Amino acid sequence: MKASVQYNDLIGTCAADVSDFYSNHLQNYLTRHFTNYDANTYLCVGCKIWISDRNEANIHFICRNKNTNEYIQMGTAEWWSLEKVFDLFKRIEIIFGGKFEHIENIEVDENNSIELIER
Repeated sequence: MKASVQYNDLIGTCAADVSDFYSNHLQNYLTRHFTNYDANTYLCVGCKIWISDRNEANIHFICRNKNTNEYIQMGTAEWWSLEKVFDLFKRIEIIFGGKFEHIENIEVDENNSIELIER
C-alpha cells in the first residue's frame, strides 16, 4: 500500500511505535475494543489514517484473513478525534517532501539544525 491524497503534492514515509497503553499491538486493541473483531480469523498488520481539513481522522485497520491470506481493511463509521488516533501510538514520525525530491534518500545530520522562532 502507498499513501495517496488528491494531488500528492508531498510524499514520504512514516514510522510509529505502538502505545504501551494498548499492550503494544493493534491486534490486541481491536480484540479489546470491537465486539465483532474475530482475532481467530484476522491478524491486524497495520493501519491507514486519513486526516482531512478538520480536527478528526478516519482510521482503517489493515488485516489479513488467516484462512485465505487475503487482506481487508476494517474501520468504524465515525471519525475519531486526533487525540484518540494518536493515543494508539507511543511515538510517530512522519516525513514528507516534494514528490520530485525523493525525501526518503535525504539524510540530515542532527548538528545541521536551526531552531525557528515564531513572530
